[in-house]
Amino acid sequence: MVGWVFENNCTKMISNKSSVEIVIIKGTFSGLGEKPKPQFYVALLIMVVSTFLMVKDTVSSDNK
Repeated sequence: MVGWVFENNCTKMISNKSSVEIVIIKGTFSGLGEKPKPQFYVALLIMVVSTFLMVKDTVSSDNK
């Protein structure tokens, strides 16, 4: 019950963000307190690498 109330209050605080940003924020903090499974690290690595590649492409296309 306490977790549900906390989650609702946090959602209310970030409600001005886009739905994608809300999902990213809530997904990032869901499961805190548990030891991450190996799949978490694989997904995190994929997200970091893909973000790096997107930023790199954006910066290189801006310099042309």
